[in-house]
Amino acid sequence: MQIMNKQQLITRVAKTTGYSQKEVGPVISAALDGIIQAVSAGYKVRLTGFGVFEQRVRQEREGVNPRTKERIKIASVRVPIFRPGGEFKSALRANDK
Repeated sequence: MQIMNKQQLITRVAKTTGYSQKEVGPVISAALDGIIQAVSAGYKVRLTGFGVFEQRVRQEREGVNPRTKERIKIASVRVPIFRPGGEFKSALRANDK
């Protein structure tokens, strides 16, 4: 599996749109920051065809300390969730053929 970092995404978007990387970089950063802020505030961010970003609460549960084998309580925590949209799923399936 290959990994694309933020700078590579900026480069790809710049090539696709014809804008410079200096113009695209702040837009990508602002979009990602906007998604993070909205989800952190409890909003669902729905990008039609791409997917939905939201937060969920992972409930408190009991775990085991692997060193001592002692039972411990793991506190509840908010976690970000991404559910891909239809176009995203279709693009992935198209690559399977």
